[in-house]
Amino acid sequence: DGSILISFRNLPDRVMIGISHNGTVIPPASREDVFSKQGQAKAWEEKRMYAAGLALVYCRLALEAQGGSIRITDLRGLEGKGNTFEVQVKEAP
Repeated sequence: DGSILISFRNLPDRVMIGISHNGTVIPPASREDVFSKQGQAKAWEEKRMYAAGLALVYCRLALEAQGGSIRITDLRGLEGKGNTFEVQVKEAP
């Protein structure tokens, strides 16, 4: 019964995409870990609920290779649960 909400906002030379969910909260101290191989391995070993495999690692690598970014914001996700991810990508020429 999980839900997500995707929003878009145009910035001067970029598009910002917000992705909010109402699932497991990734705590502030662990937010960078979900974007690194070592952080995901550690979370998996410790059986943390937010271990997401390598998908977010590869998302960050792909976005950064194109001049974009991804991060977890301080905003709560849907219904006051979960997290909100912010993705920024360059606008196409």
